[in-house]
Amino acid sequence: LGVSDEAAQQAAAAADFDGNGKIEYTEFVAGCLPVASELFAVSLQAAFQAFDSDNDGAIDSTELSALLQSGQISGADMPQSKAVESMLAELDSDHNGRISFPEFHDYFIHADANFRM
Repeated sequence: LGVSDEAAQQAAAAADFDGNGKIEYTEFVAGCLPVASELFAVSLQAAFQAFDSDNDGAIDSTELSALLQSGQISGADMPQSKAVESMLAELDSDHNGRISFPEFHDYFIHADANFRM
């Protein structure tokens, strides 16, 4: 795999949290979480850049409308204008009519808490 024996031993020792010489499933998952978090952040950035079609650093109502028309996301069977208004209201925390990347990122990072509200 192109990894030295020493590097592999160091990685295995770091993942073996209880030091029993074996990497249990929970230790493996715990070791993967930082990578999953980084991958999620990179995916959010890529999605945001794709939705920000004019590359001005924000998603506005025109871009949300185009996104809904494309079928990439669902407007939950609402009229398109209501779906755009609803999405803006939910993600635009500074109420400037545009969704910045920090707003987009924060919304999805805390999505589990947002959906329980």
